Amino acid sequence: MNNLPLSMQQRCDELTASGAELSLTWQGGGDEGCFDLLLDEKPLEEQSELEQEIIHFMEEAIGYGSFAGEFYTEGKLVYNHITKCFGGTDNYSDSEGATRECQIAIHVPEHIWFEHLVINIRVEYEDANPEVSIEPRLRNGPLPPELDRLIAKWERYLRAKFATEIDQLEDFEFMAIELIAERSQFTVIGDILRFEIDAFDYSKSVSSEKELSIYFTEEAKNLADQQYTLPL
Repeated sequence: MNNLPLSMQQRCDELTASGAELSLTWQGGGDEGCFDLLLDEKPLEEQSELEQEIIHFMEEAIGYGSFAGEFYTEGKLVYNHITKCFGGTDNYSDSEGATRECQIAIHVPEHIWFEHLVINIRVEYEDANPEVSIEPRLRNGPLPPELDRLIAKWERYLRAKFATEIDQLEDFEFMAIELIAERSQFTVIGDILRFEIDAFDYSKSVSSEKELSIYFTEEAKNLADQQYTLPL
């Protein structure tokens, strides 16, 4: 077609001439997603080549490509046959890292021998119970039998403490940490060894809304800029 953008605009005018709503919707993220062209909220039964070009044009203008990346987006744009514009909202959410300061400590009787503890903590946003595991390590000799009871106690304690910390966070999404607690890192307080966790990293969801206005031609955009005040 000699003037494809104008032809696409004219096709949108034809579809909305009787008052029908023409909209483009999309949802996707994590390497998959789709765009749909709808007439009165229903997919066009048989898309013409020109209607497929409209979808492709809008895909390019919106700019998500194949939805590659760890994000999620959904939106809807409605065609205005007066301004010759698709307008609406893009709802976008992504993850970003954050750090939470805390005061959490475990205590070990000094006579219990070990070289280090491997502490793993994992919390998913839909899981109310943090997953906690503690493994003592000792290169030579057997581990003290008392450690089994102490480890069960520490794991219960850390589950409760991290559940409380997570409850206080907004937009929490996920955390997974591994701590290597060397014996030399413990503070000696009388006959007790104390290991402190003063912060942990986690990911949180970040959401935003963006208003979009997409025109097929510069002429239509310039005319709208002159004659109409569109919502921001």
